Amino acid sequence: MKTLILIAISILTISGAFANECEKMEAQIIADVVEVKTDSLTYCKAMVSEKSISHFREHFFCPLLIEEVVEQGISFPLTNGHDCVVPEKIGGYILLGENGIELE
Repeated sequence: MKTLILIAISILTISGAFANECEKMEAQIIADVVEVKTDSLTYCKAMVSEKSISHFREHFFCPLLIEEVVEQGISFPLTNGHDCVVPEKIGGYILLGENGIELE
């Protein structure tokens, strides 16, 4: 029993140490886009809801929380300088970096 407790404490300590070293928080997602937000000049975001997400897995050491994704949305680059082109369904790895949450 003591061994299991020591292992659990070690894992929590190690994962906490790695969380401080993260440059980008990560998650894997499959979701339907529920809304697209843009001002046609500076940003283009795909908004998702917890209900529209069919798969979400946080990175073990650098977790991007589902609440952050729902709140902030997923940023996409503007095309042709002003067009916001977002797919109806998003699937892949998302990263939280300097420019918000982006699809890798």
